[in-house]
Amino acid sequence: MAMIEFQDVQKYYGDFHALKDINLKIEAGETVVLIGPSGSGKSTLIRTVNGLERIQEGKLIVNGQDLADRKTDINRIRKNVGMVFQHFNLYANKTVLENICWHQESYCIAQKRKIKKRQCSCLTKLASVVRPISYQLTFQVVSNNELRLPVRWQ
Repeated sequence: MAMIEFQDVQKYYGDFHALKDINLKIEAGETVVLIGPSGSGKSTLIRTVNGLERIQEGKLIVNGQDLADRKTDINRIRKNVGMVFQHFNLYANKTVLENICWHQESYCIAQKRKIKKRQCSCLTKLASVVRPISYQLTFQVVSNNELRLPVRWQ
């Protein structure tokens, strides 16, 4: 079973047909690159996978769940689908570690201890790269071109 599957997907913005007859299967572990000019639908396609855009026609299956079905728990899907936005903002007054972990902490305050343990595990895996800069303020690091954020860890 494919991890992500588009079946005859259609997406419109008013009269503009942004996604037309999209049929695509992406298997677990497979790498896919989307290439095309501005306005060709690359970002729209990715935004549909995370439920940020709804399709008008067809089926979009993510991890066995149909995103076109309004009964699908989109928050459950989003826990396993990460996105890096083309334009994103960093909090200059927060450390690198705080920027990386901010979304997790704000998303589920009740599980803060579990989240901290997971963050430490991730930092351990990337210690040689991240730890030296993880407690510096973001503006100090970014101004030196030492860091590219955001990062998504599972």
